Amino acid sequence: MIISIYRFFVRVFQILIYKPIYSLILFLISLTIMLGKGLLALAQGIYKVLLFLLRVLLKPLEWIGMLIWYILPKGIKKILEKLYNNGAGLFYRIKNTLIKRISNWKKKE
Repeated sequence: MIISIYRFFVRVFQILIYKPIYSLILFLISLTIMLGKGLLALAQGIYKVLLFLLRVLLKPLEWIGMLIWYILPKGIKKILEKLYNNGAGLFYRIKNTLIKRISNWKKKE
């Protein structure tokens, strides 16, 4: 008799308190995930549109730069190529250093 009363109160507690709170938490989590996926899809779409517009807007500048490059004398071209290669090497070293440090940092965790 006492066990059945205890089980009754446990069942009432589960139905009236536990289940609604659990369902509310599940609803909020699923809503958050759904909104996050929607915002991510929206951000990716905006990114693609902006990237396309940037390419369209910068293409004439690329053409002008190529025209100027063909007009430049060979001596100035060599100097600019050397400057470009030095800058590219510097960026390559920075990238490699960052990758090494991040991988070491991840290994420590």
